Parts: sequence; C-alpha cells; structure tokens
Amino acid sequence: MIIPALSLGYRNLYRNIKRSIITFVAIAFATMSLVFFISLQNSAYDTSIGISTAVLYGNIQVQQNGFFPDSNFNKSFQTLEPEILKKIKSIPDLQALTYRLEAFGIFAAKEKSVGGKIIGVSAGTEKTVSTVPGVINKGAYFSVEDSLSNKGKAIIGSSLAHSLEINVGDEITLLSKDDSDSSVAEVLIVKGIFETGLKEADSNLIFIDIDYFREIFLLPNKNHSLVIKTNSIEAVKRVKNEISAILSNVPELKIITWKDLMPGLDQAIKLDVAISSLFYSTLLLVIGFTLSNTFIMSVLERKKEFAVLNAIGTSKGLLSLMLIFEGLILIISGVIIGTILGCILILYFSKTGFMIPGSEEVAKKLNINSVVYPWITFKSATLGPTIVFLIGCISLYLPSRAPYKIKSVEGIKN
Repeated sequence: MIIPALSLGYRNLYRNIKRSIITFVAIAFATMSLVFFISLQNSAYDTSIGISTAVLYGNIQVQQNGFFPDSNFNKSFQTLEPEILKKIKSIPDLQALTYRLEAFGIFAAKEKSVGGKIIGVSAGTEKTVSTVPGVINKGAYFSVEDSLSNKGKAIIGSSLAHSLEINVGDEITLLSKDDSDSSVAEVLIVKGIFETGLKEADSNLIFIDIDYFREIFLLPNKNHSLVIKTNSIEAVKRVKNEISAILSNVPELKIITWKDLMPGLDQAIKLDVAISSLFYSTLLLVIGFTLSNTFIMSVLERKKEFAVLNAIGTSKGLLSLMLIFEGLILIISGVIIGTILGCILILYFSKTGFMIPGSEEVAKKLNINSVVYPWITFKSATLGPTIVFLIGCISLYLPSRAPYKIKSVEGIKN
C-alpha cells in the first residue's frame, strides 16, 4: 500500500507542475531565510556582546565574595598561585586574562573636581582583554617594557579630561581611601587620553599601573578581579565551569560572567529574541496557511477523480496516503534544498562579512570590527528546517482526511 501510494503521489506532482514548483520554492525560501537569519542574529548578538565587554568587563571575572555588585574595596584576594593560574590559562578557548584593582575617588585639577573610579591595570596583559589601550587619541598608553616609568602616570577618559580642562602632561590630584580607611592623596601626570565612545568609561575612569595602585592603596599582592576573555561567547559557560572546578578549594572566590556584569545587555538581547520570535512565528503561520490552502485546493480539484477511484475499489486509506506523500515529497525536498542554500549563504558571508548598517563609526571609536561574520551552528542549521517541516506536516492533516468524506455516488454526479 505504501509503495503504490508513494508512486502515485510522486507522479501527481507533475499534473500541475507550476503549482508544485511554486510550493517547493516557497518552502525552500522560508527554510533558507530561517537558517540564514537565525545564524546572522546569533552572530550579531555575539558581536554586540564582544563590543560591550571588550572595553572594561571581559567575558568572565573571578572576584572575592562580596565585591560585586558595589565594587566593595575591602573585598580583595591574593594573587593566585602560579600552578593554579597555569591551569586556568590552559583551559581551551580561554584567550587572555589580567588582574585589576578598583577604587572610587575624587579627581581634581584647576579648581575643578569630578568623582569617578580608579582602575589599576597591568600594561602588558591589559591590552589582551581590553580595547582601551587601542583607543588612545592623545598621548600614549603605559609602557610595557619599563613598568617603573608608569609610576605616577594616568590614562584618563576624554570626557573627564574635558570636564577638568586638562590635557596630556597636566597634573591631576587623586583623593581616595585605602584598605585601612586612611586618606590617599596623589598627584598624577596625564600620560594619555582615551575615547571609547561610551559615556560611562570616558567620563568616569582613570587607569593607573597596578603595582603603583598596590603601593599607594597599601594592597601588596592583592587584586579585586581577574578579568578573563574567551575566544567566543559560546565558550563562556564551559570556561566558567572549568574555572569553578579549578578553584573549588577556594570558596571565598566567586566567578561571574558578562550576564551578571551587564544585566541590561542580557535583557536587551532577550527582548530582541522575543520580538524576532514573533516575526518568525508570523512567517511560519503564513507558510503553514499557504501550504494548507494549496493542498486543499489540490484535493478539491480532484474530488470527482477520487470518487471514481473509490467507486472502482481504491481504498480511501490509499488515497489519503497518496495525498500525504505528495505533500511530504514537496516539504522534504524544499526543506533540504532550503537548508543547503541557507548554509551556502552563511558560508559566503562568513568569508566576506556582513556589514551592520550604521555601525561603522561606533566600531571605529571602539577599535573593533563592525563586520559580522556569521557561522553555522547545529541549532541554526536545524531549528528553522525542523519547524518548517513540522508545520508542513500539520498543514497536510485536513487534505489527507478529505478522501474519507467523499461519497462515491455524489462525487461522480458532481
């Protein structure tokens, strides 16, 4: 019964070749669109996360319990043992890491003062996790070769420099408190001015050498965070779990990701996913109704034919199975071709890149690439095609039941 139904279903596709081609193209185009746009959307999210985390936060941070979210100055931890740090560095997809120290303070110059955050960084490793060293528009960044020359020097944001009316080579007074709640007062020389395009960074941050920070704040061999950059956003969860396993014997340390550090960005992505899901659902519903309508019209046009076939002994089950196979051949072939075309499209743009309109200027300021290079994942290559296939199968239900409702005598008369 299956073989005859399959054979009849295949041959019936040629009876109205134009309709079969249009249906096939519609299924293939919907599948291709879903494969491509889901891949592009996921890649764009990763690019956005990379842009946002590259300035300051990194993908993962190791901190003392209680430091986050208020940057509690007293919650610092000792530099990790070389053996432990070596294990962390050996984790696959962990690209780079660096230590940082943070404190709040007052910055004063020329009878003007502004509140902000002082961040102690290591000149050599900071360049591997942050884009700030690459967006110095005046002066220069800290020396990597001669750390002693960095003592008493500061890298400040462009908006902060404008507020204090200072430039490279000018003095800026730092007022803060150390670990014992004693006052800290230092005069710094502006070595460089950076501009990220992000107001939070450009107007509130001052970077100084981490060893100098430890000296003036009385924090020998202490750190507030170990900032980690991964090769991809996909790897963040796995890298975090591996770090947790390595630091399982150090319960006072806490490991957080960019989602904890930047909850607003995480919520924005989830909102965009919800909106996009609504769009994809609408597209799929249109495809579903279109397919259902096409299959029903195919049945109505052959109502008399089915009545005759039933009258001469062809079972209604065989007719129903024939209609199912007609639809399945179109659906399966359309889904397969659409998936292949979608993957080819992704592979093309993975080489040439997909430019996000209006992102060039922002990316230039942040010293990053504004071009999105989409890539194929198992989810992007299977989610859309699977849903299209299921909707196509559902759309076959009503047409496949039609032969059971046809009465041979009435059908032949009509």
